[in-house]
Amino acid sequence: MQKKKPNIGIALWNLNAKNLAEKIDRIAGWGFNCVSFLGGYFEDEFAADIAARIKKHGLKVTFHLSFFGKNKERALRELDSRIERITTLLKNGGIKRNARCVCFDPAYFYKNKVVSIDYETTIAALKKLDGKTPGLKIGVENWTLNSPVLEMKRIKKGIGRAKTGMLLDLGHLNIAFRQGLIQEPDYLSYFKALPFKIIELHIHDNDGKTDLHLPPGRGNTKFGEIFKALKASGKLAKDVILTFEIKPRMKDIKIADKRKMSEVLRSKRLIERLYCQ
Repeated sequence: MQKKKPNIGIALWNLNAKNLAEKIDRIAGWGFNCVSFLGGYFEDEFAADIAARIKKHGLKVTFHLSFFGKNKERALRELDSRIERITTLLKNGGIKRNARCVCFDPAYFYKNKVVSIDYETTIAALKKLDGKTPGLKIGVENWTLNSPVLEMKRIKKGIGRAKTGMLLDLGHLNIAFRQGLIQEPDYLSYFKALPFKIIELHIHDNDGKTDLHLPPGRGNTKFGEIFKALKASGKLAKDVILTFEIKPRMKDIKIADKRKMSEVLRSKRLIERLYCQ
């Protein structure tokens, strides 16, 4: 029996184009069946067209939010604004059924040029979202700093009964494992110990030292081993989304750049094969 293909999407913020509607058409043509929006950003003048393309291609949709170096009050105000824009797009565009989740980076702050996770703001944001986005799952991403199970349990304890999942970033996880930040001896033990169900994956590669966001196959991330452990752990949510978040050399990819996009599509085929093994 042929195995069901995974839900594979790509981050719209990785690709250059005149507007999001154009990006969505290209992405669907390349065989991606999901798209991920950055925050509540989409051009108002193209909103109806964006929704129409999503419906036309039957794409699943995720949203990714971030609060970079902002104080708690400002972050939570911006969260309200972004969620309002997202829910308006879904309602007015008739694509509520296409939307799957809203996930975000943990809040962070700088002190003496050192980055620290702002757990207070992160927890407040997760609690604030609980129950306010009907039909959408909510999740928090692991950065390298908060990849350890103890840090995720700290978030889980802070949010209490709030319904929250996890966006597992495999590039960040690769660095955390190779830098000795993870206490568990292997991926399976690590995934079993996590306090959250995994609702979305960010797919990209690196050298185990720097967050390079390379196409899979260009670094040393053990995708096959990770996928096998994820499935065995029981922590994957139903219909989990695999979102490519790739920016070679941290520069935008033009969707008309055939050389770069051919590498992206080779990586897509690699991930599909490894995930379905």
